[in-house]
Amino acid sequence: MAVNRDEASRTQIQATYAVLQEVAEVLEDFAGAVIAGGTAPFLLIPQTLEPHEGTVDVDVVLDRLKLRSNSELTLHELFERRLFVQDVKKPFRYSKVLQIQGAPHMVHVDLLTGGVPTPDGFVQIASEDVYATVIEGMELAFDRPSRAELSAGVCVDVTSIASFPAM
Repeated sequence: MAVNRDEASRTQIQATYAVLQEVAEVLEDFAGAVIAGGTAPFLLIPQTLEPHEGTVDVDVVLDRLKLRSNSELTLHELFERRLFVQDVKKPFRYSKVLQIQGAPHMVHVDLLTGGVPTPDGFVQIASEDVYATVIEGMELAFDRPSRAELSAGVCVDVTSIASFPAM
């Protein structure tokens, strides 16, 4: 399985975008969550104009103070229902293995938040029963996010181009 984008195959990138679709469906009812990282350009820039080379994971930035949902389930429960597995050593990471053209491809979803880094590097967001790794300045992801439609009317908030390079 690919470890980074340079080693990623086309099928690994397809798996990543399939997971992105699932994450968007989970986050659709959440306020205080945006997509960031390598999937942001794919969502913000028309692919016919400037095709994105791809990415191998999905980064989700959570605003600990504003995160809320209309769902009766926590974010953790929603991920589990979709067969994502929480990493024991990195509890802010959920992974899923997809079969693409007969080969397994693992895709990681990392939950991030802004603020002052903690000694162990992550914090618990008790209301959603999840952990997020703390990265100073990550709150910039919420500076005028854009709304992007993936497919079939599924929309997700995405960090703005202006704040993307700062991350």
